[in-house]
Amino acid sequence: MNTRKQRAATSHVTRIVQIRSWSAHHAGCLQESLLRLFRTPLSSILTMMVLAIALALPGGLYVLSQNLLSLSKHWDTDTQITLYLNQDIEDQKAELLSEQMAKDPRFMQVKYLSRERALDEFRQMTEFQDALEHIAENPLPAVIIITPSPGLSTQDLADIRTELLEKSQIELAQLDLEWIKRLRGIIEIIQHAVIIIAAILAIAVILVVGNTIRLEIENRRDEIVITKLFGATHAYIRRPFLYDGMWFGLMGGMLACLLVVAALWLLREPVVRLIALYDSSFSLIYPDIVFIAGIMLCGGLLGYLGAWSAVSQHLYKIEPE
Repeated sequence: MNTRKQRAATSHVTRIVQIRSWSAHHAGCLQESLLRLFRTPLSSILTMMVLAIALALPGGLYVLSQNLLSLSKHWDTDTQITLYLNQDIEDQKAELLSEQMAKDPRFMQVKYLSRERALDEFRQMTEFQDALEHIAENPLPAVIIITPSPGLSTQDLADIRTELLEKSQIELAQLDLEWIKRLRGIIEIIQHAVIIIAAILAIAVILVVGNTIRLEIENRRDEIVITKLFGATHAYIRRPFLYDGMWFGLMGGMLACLLVVAALWLLREPVVRLIALYDSSFSLIYPDIVFIAGIMLCGGLLGYLGAWSAVSQHLYKIEPE
């Protein structure tokens, strides 16, 4: 029994030593691989910039699609339904109709314009005031302007327009949604393009990192041969190169986020001027912490895969003679 206990204790201590040794080697490789990047700053920065450009393109398209989607939703809430009433409807009946519509929870605001008020506003907006003075009869109908409640989809607004047209007092219901549908169609194309471009550039990132690690393996051939002579396993030798690839990917992802933010900052002023022409309060959406973490993690994972592919192909070919 004592012998078994001693063996169990020895085995337990051995496992602890192995775990500590494994952890210490990982920590050393992690630190050493980072320092190795700073020892060759020019080549490291060039590699990181190539990875940053490859990661920034799909990331930038994703941020663009999010901004366009936010813009379309924002303009959805600003959409108005203009109802042109029949010419022969009385003002009292028209006002009663607008009051009934104001009670509908789907409508945030209902504004009624009588024929006289509509003509007055038209006079203020047009340059043909003198010509209007010679018109004997007011040609404009009474108008009800409806601002739908936020959250209604494009299909909901179209259904509301169809429902309102069924009322006999309403001659015409105007709702311009075609441009919103086109905008959302463009957004959908961009979202699909992001997936396709991201897949293609992910392969490019793996190849770039793989080629960089391959050159690193060739430069450290003598070191690898000596390490193998001392009995080091392939996992032991492979570990520093995997951390190199991971660092390249992480740094490339960080630079990619900076490129996306810089591009948005350069576009901010023109976008603000354009949005001001439409009297909108829309503002650009910048990358958040989730986006930044996602890009960096994706970059690190792709760098790791690129390093793994290079090591798997070239490390096993280096053997002591």
